[in-house]
Amino acid sequence: SKMDRDQVLAEIRKRKIKLWLEPYLIDGTNPSRASLETLAATFFEEGEGTTTTSSTTIQSQGYIADILQDLQNHALEKLRNKPCLQIKIAGLKSDEEHLNSIKFENNNNLWASLVERSYQKGKHSALLTLKMYQVRRDLSVENFLSELQGHLPKDVHSLRLVHRGKVVDSLKAWIVSIFNPPTIVLCLVSYLPQAKVSLIDSLRRAAGRLSRDFDVTDQSGNNVSMTPIERKSFLTALGLHRLGRQKSKHPSESLPYLLQADNEWNINIATQWRITVDNYGLLQLDISWTYLLLESMDNLTDAMQRLEIAERVLKKQVNSNFCTLALVQAEMGNPVPPLSAVFCRLFLLQGAAYRYVGNVEKSRERLDWAYALCCSLRNVCEGAQVKRLVEALTAEEFHVISALRRTNGNIDQAAALIQEDAEQEAMKAETRNKQHHLGLCQNKTDYVDLDMVGQVQTVLGLMCTSSLADLDYQVSTGLLRLANNDMQKCIDIYQDVEQNAEGVSRRVRDLDRELEWQGLGKKARNLPIHFKVDEIALATLISMGIDKPTAERALKQADNNVERATSWLTSHQP
Repeated sequence: SKMDRDQVLAEIRKRKIKLWLEPYLIDGTNPSRASLETLAATFFEEGEGTTTTSSTTIQSQGYIADILQDLQNHALEKLRNKPCLQIKIAGLKSDEEHLNSIKFENNNNLWASLVERSYQKGKHSALLTLKMYQVRRDLSVENFLSELQGHLPKDVHSLRLVHRGKVVDSLKAWIVSIFNPPTIVLCLVSYLPQAKVSLIDSLRRAAGRLSRDFDVTDQSGNNVSMTPIERKSFLTALGLHRLGRQKSKHPSESLPYLLQADNEWNINIATQWRITVDNYGLLQLDISWTYLLLESMDNLTDAMQRLEIAERVLKKQVNSNFCTLALVQAEMGNPVPPLSAVFCRLFLLQGAAYRYVGNVEKSRERLDWAYALCCSLRNVCEGAQVKRLVEALTAEEFHVISALRRTNGNIDQAAALIQEDAEQEAMKAETRNKQHHLGLCQNKTDYVDLDMVGQVQTVLGLMCTSSLADLDYQVSTGLLRLANNDMQKCIDIYQDVEQNAEGVSRRVRDLDRELEWQGLGKKARNLPIHFKVDEIALATLISMGIDKPTAERALKQADNNVERATSWLTSHQP
């Protein structure tokens, strides 16, 4: 006689055998017939004995193995019909030796009733996907990451989970309480030592110390008003964004910085700045681009919304017909404006995003636009020209490329433009330093609008001068500070003190004392007037434990280049 299906099922339940786990299922996807036949032989020997003939034994064991395989298929089908949690492990090195060192042995029941695994090799990295069915309710984020790292190659230093465009920081929380299947979670692999991952917190602390000395300027180099909290978050966001871009060759290590920068923008910075400042739009481009490099753009569920924000912000910086005219020029084979490079990237990402949502027609249209702009831009900045100008002017490569694009590839005009830009930046720095020397206005956010000084002097009958040492200049700038750059209020205050210079000076001194008491006193700078330290580079060095004066000196020596500044510090610090 043979064991029937009910007997086999009863035996499985009695022994608490789970046919959807190893060794009966390999890698969570492939049934192991050999393991099922071994189990069938055990059932036969214990249930039927060994007195039957050899042919009967083989027939009976094969029959039981068939039942076991049928029961296994049924169990897998039931599990796969339930919602699953997908963990996509992105950023793994794609070489075969590295991937072969990934081992998952008898671990499926640690995380879920069933875990299926699959690999996808890209050009620069590999993607490992885990499909987890019926996740354990007591599995925490921390334990999962710790156990997962134990199965990955030894040079993987850290893992981070990203869900819906945000880094998951709740390590103690249960997996099932955060992620409600069916959902997809991105797990980013970092090959950096753990100490460097804490750079985010270090940069945030450095931004807090620097926020008092940090100003935001518009496209003309003029200071704009921001609250202290906004300045701190703005500086933090810019620093995180820069760190993310510096690591762009390693997308899985870049993305956490970019997402943290996005978080800073959305929590403490007013909506008006997100709408008007192009940094926020560029950040959305970089986040979308990084997801694309990780071959996980389908995980960025709000990709279209992010790209719409980027397009809206970028189009505010140009004429309403800019894109149309640029595309017409590109199709005619003519040079296009340098800002077309940003829109080239935008159109490329929109093409990919439309493809993921199934809009093939829109996808093809955007990709064609991106290709046309890219060809035109590359034609005006050949590699030999870029190298020649970089060496001749000791300029940064991106400055040279921008100048060549702005001059339609004319190398002489580009060189003159680079020099002109340097002179204009020096003038802007001089204006900002003068504003710092004068101090904040009464509202504690604005600085003196230097363009209004001459108007005040003319209206009030003061001598027209721009020297800080002249009394009339001190009176006019003092009135602007007291009046928050309001002309009518300047007149009212001047009349209120009976047009007395000492009366204005007295009120200005009172304002300075109040600002000093609140920690907002005048910010005299020890650097030459023509050199302006890059605040983000400064924050990066301070986050490494370098004191501010030393960091400023190093950046001056390295012309604001963080890598060269670090090298200078290494050779000059005791």
